[in-house]
Amino acid sequence: MYQSAARQHHLYKRGYIRMGWYIQPSEDPSLRSQRNFLIKRLNRIKMKSNKILSIAASAAIGLAGLSVASCSLDLENPNEMGAQGFWKSEAEFAGNITAVMNQFRDYASNIFLNAGELRSGIYYTGTLDGSSPNSLNFVNNIFTAQSPGFSNYASWYGLIANCNEFIYRANETSVLPDNAKSYMLGMIHGIRAYAYFQIHKMYGTGPLRTDPDVIMGNYDPVTLYKRQCKVSEMVSFIDSEIKASLDNFAAAAGYSNSTFNASKGYLYWNKAATEMLAGEFNLWAGKVSTYAQGNEVYDYQAEPSRIATAKQYFTNVVNNYGYQMMPTFEDAFAVSKKASNTENIFAFYYGLDEAYQSAAWAYMWTASTGTAQGNFWSLYGKDGVTPSTTAYRLGQFEGASNDLWVQNAFGVCRYSYLNSVWFAFDAEDTRRDEMFQPAWIINDQEKELGVQSIPDFDTNTHYLGGAFAWKFKGQLNTAGKLVCTNNIAVYRLPYAYLALAEIANYEGNNSDVEKYINLVRARAYGENFAGNKFVSNGNFTDNEVAILNESTREFLMEGHRWWDLRRMTAVKNGSETDHLVFRPEACMANSIKNITPYMTENGLNEDAAKANPIKLNKIVIDPANKHLVLWPLDNTLLGSDTTLVQTPGY
Repeated sequence: MYQSAARQHHLYKRGYIRMGWYIQPSEDPSLRSQRNFLIKRLNRIKMKSNKILSIAASAAIGLAGLSVASCSLDLENPNEMGAQGFWKSEAEFAGNITAVMNQFRDYASNIFLNAGELRSGIYYTGTLDGSSPNSLNFVNNIFTAQSPGFSNYASWYGLIANCNEFIYRANETSVLPDNAKSYMLGMIHGIRAYAYFQIHKMYGTGPLRTDPDVIMGNYDPVTLYKRQCKVSEMVSFIDSEIKASLDNFAAAAGYSNSTFNASKGYLYWNKAATEMLAGEFNLWAGKVSTYAQGNEVYDYQAEPSRIATAKQYFTNVVNNYGYQMMPTFEDAFAVSKKASNTENIFAFYYGLDEAYQSAAWAYMWTASTGTAQGNFWSLYGKDGVTPSTTAYRLGQFEGASNDLWVQNAFGVCRYSYLNSVWFAFDAEDTRRDEMFQPAWIINDQEKELGVQSIPDFDTNTHYLGGAFAWKFKGQLNTAGKLVCTNNIAVYRLPYAYLALAEIANYEGNNSDVEKYINLVRARAYGENFAGNKFVSNGNFTDNEVAILNESTREFLMEGHRWWDLRRMTAVKNGSETDHLVFRPEACMANSIKNITPYMTENGLNEDAAKANPIKLNKIVIDPANKHLVLWPLDNTLLGSDTTLVQTPGY
């Protein structure tokens, strides 16, 4: 009875109540029916309040990342409502896949922002509209065991726990056809490999948990406590998970399921996603050591032979799946092109049919919050979107407010890029204007005269206050409010191209470095590409930095730059502190062409801008504090499980 009740509460807490919302119900009637069926059963559980289940092993469950706690349940039919009740058919297993995908999406802000870009040296410590910024300890790379940034291994063990159960159920069941079982196990082993890879990148290692112990009724803290495995063991386990995923996908050749069909295939984990992960993981393990002398846990030395393995996986993705770059950078993220997107390999779904949107709003301007409205120059026409040569007061486009920026379904701006990021884009690079809404400072004379618009505005004689980011522009919902509903890719084709450029640089193949960088630049520059081709000078460091900068321009807001800095090096097979995260060459401001006196970092007025010049050769992490590249374990976790050891250096 306890196991059954715990399982039901676990299902509710882990997101089943929203499972059908992950994919648009209008696209798949069978999934909508499955959603409604599960919601009815789960709501019956949620609303009952006669029986009390107390789970004593809260510390162990917290370690597993599960949010199981005290709850009130009345199980009218334990057999029908129990743990086995959600694993009785192929459709129910498919429904569980959807629930795992929904839970996976809950980690998006960590993947794309908190653990992926905030730390990478390109964020401003304020915001353009006067609101307080979030996560300044991430921006400033200040972490301690008392202020760790994340707790409980960033909660990745919650996702791992559900993967563990799915693998157990699938291997025990007789209701799944062999090819269905193989395909679904291919998905789940891939997701579990991805989760453990995040733990490896963030912490070096962690406890290796592969059994659904808590879910299956083991609440004994003594048996659930588990020390971190060696980093080398973690690397070997991720290898085995990737192999299990690919082997299962191979065994499922020809399998088709309407839940995972091609029209929304990139919204579910798939074989190409596993190959992308395999390439990313092997490139990382080939270049990044996780080693502390005298520490038996942190024992991994990079294995350069893995770089050739990474090359094969990325080449497979490029050649074997039919992916193509979308015609324009705008198309790659447009809500209207979701169904026809040919470059997304794996992405998280966001849609109008759910009360859930991406965190892209936290970079955007809205008239209803902050102090930016009317206090900067903006080069947009009356729709608030179309570029204009005439400057208007921000939010007062062509003399009138615009509903697009007045009506919204999000809060205040919380994140701003440094101005040097905007200046690092060429004017002919279409990505700049697709991603940013620059706001120019109104100078003192213009303020005194009360100027409301300036024809033929000259950006070379005005300071840039900052630039709002709107890469993921969203759409208007039925209430006329702007919501962030762009699908956001974990993997898309340009990543494979730039990874192959990095591998070519390692191999000393300058022509392939040029080839793969220019595959990305060709779309970015469009008709102006001929004059903006990348040409290698044959220098390893210069090539590596060029790849880094191209990746940053292409993947802003997609979580790449921090990990690029951690992985890429200024010296081939160099030391730990030769990684670009420790090197001045990686400063993005270094790539700005012809810095003028009006090019400064962010400021709300002219005096502030003048006092904030662009600084070159800034490093992200001081080599003296090299331990900061990994996150510390939080004191609460260390106190609840004394078998764990703190990350070296903390």
